[in-house]
Amino acid sequence: MLYIIGPLFTILLLFTLCRAEERAMEFERDFWIQNHQAMTEMQWGWSY
Repeated sequence: MLYIIGPLFTILLLFTLCRAEERAMEFERDFWIQNHQAMTEMQWGWSY
């Protein structure tokens, strides 16, 4: 029984890690976009 669960568990673990990495990258990208917008607004002195 264990020789079936072993590989499945490993695949699941790798899949979860890949998904987490993907989500972290998305979060980081959104963070940088928002940060950049805020910096630009400060540079222009909130002209609108």
